[in-house]
Amino acid sequence: MDLLAADQKFKDLPEDVDPCGEFGEYHSFIYNGDIISHPIRLDLGGEMFILPANPLFSEVGYRRVVKV
Repeated sequence: MDLLAADQKFKDLPEDVDPCGEFGEYHSFIYNGDIISHPIRLDLGGEMFILPANPLFSEVGYRRVVKV
């Protein structure tokens, strides 16, 4: 990973974006990879919930996990 490039990307974010995602900008869930002994299988169903944007937060979408 190019740490200098990553540092610049964080500096280039708009001031109202929290680089930790605390305001819902992004979230990640790792479900498979070299350090995971077995893939985590999720059944997300068909529903997606969208919360409308407001002055403090952007639009947010959620998927409901129905089976792990």
